[in-house]
Amino acid sequence: YVRAGEGRQYHPGAFVGGRRAEFLEMAAYLADAIDADVAEGVRAVWYEESYLNRYLIHHPPALVLDHRYCGWEDHTVGPDTLIYHRNKTAEEFDARG
Repeated sequence: YVRAGEGRQYHPGAFVGGRRAEFLEMAAYLADAIDADVAEGVRAVWYEESYLNRYLIHHPPALVLDHRYCGWEDHTVGPDTLIYHRNKTAEEFDARG
């Protein structure tokens, strides 16, 4: 998991990319980490974003786009925001049923 205040910023899962080899390496890490936690009966509240943020703490991205490319509905969305996250509660997000 990622402790509050750990890392330089929060990276939303809605807007990731990169070179093929590095992206596939990251995807394999995320899949392995998720599988390991599920085997232990653990699931992160924000699921893949939690794993993505842990990965990016240890593998800082070469480029981080300005927040206008992917802002949050409540505080970073402005008239020039291209993509934004709709605010939702953990219950709304939870796919476990």
